[in-house]
Amino acid sequence: MRFLLASLIVVASVGCSTSSHGSSATTTRAVASTTTTIFMCRGCNLPRPYGTITGRYYTDGGPPPPPGATPTQSAHPIIGTITVTNAESHKMYRPRQDSHGYFTLIVPIGTYSVMAESRGGAAAAMTDTVTVTAGKTANADLGIHMP
Repeated sequence: MRFLLASLIVVASVGCSTSSHGSSATTTRAVASTTTTIFMCRGCNLPRPYGTITGRYYTDGGPPPPPGATPTQSAHPIIGTITVTNAESHKMYRPRQDSHGYFTLIVPIGTYSVMAESRGGAAAAMTDTVTVTAGKTANADLGIHMP
């Protein structure tokens, strides 16, 4: 019994650090009038499932498109700063946009706030909330529609 308890303490102290996790479960056992606290983390050293967030920061509408343009050609990219924040851990990511305003980011599963701000405040800031599931793509299009 003591060997098992000692093994658990070694595994818990080597495999996990409570400082890197938002919360941890605590297990307390009484053995021969001593109390031992073991901090166990969820999913220590296991690969975390990931998913993808993809989207576009753009504006559409406004003046009519040139003759022969399709509706997708009338959407104009807004180049700015995209900030993706995990709702639980508050970890922030800053994906880069391509010249058409598209961005893609692979993140651990969870709920994320996606915010886009234009450079110099030329366009309104937009925010969306998406839930990322393992192996799936969540869409976070941030479009400003003008009459």
